[in-house]
Amino acid sequence: AFSDRPKDMEAHITKVPRDFGAINGKEWKDRRNLFYNSMLKITDSKYITTHVQNNIKHKIFVPSLDKAIAENNGTWYPRNSCKNYAFNTIFGASFGPDFVLPLDDQKYIQFQSQTESIFTSLLAVFFLSIAGDFALRS
Repeated sequence: AFSDRPKDMEAHITKVPRDFGAINGKEWKDRRNLFYNSMLKITDSKYITTHVQNNIKHKIFVPSLDKAIAENNGTWYPRNSCKNYAFNTIFGASFGPDFVLPLDDQKYIQFQSQTESIFTSLLAVFFLSIAGDFALRS
């Protein structure tokens, strides 16, 4: 069923390579298998467990706790460390476990700022749609 896309769906798309949703048949099946095999390899338990443990012990959590003990008299606010840990777990699984962006990296700071802006906007739209009556009346 999903290996056959309607022909009009791909008629207007001319760029190569085409987007995943705009391909059909064998090309779609081959790409899906490549994606599936890549994700399966990345989530292999030994690989991801080693990566996650390394982020906890050596790169993110324990170093942030040590810094809190040294600089803040032991007061630790885990929110930033948790966000950095989640980001770097996915980032490291995608681009290699040795590459971690620290909390003070400018690209990481910019990414977090953009992410917060997007989710704040989405949250506002969500609440406005609940609180407001946007139904068209005739």
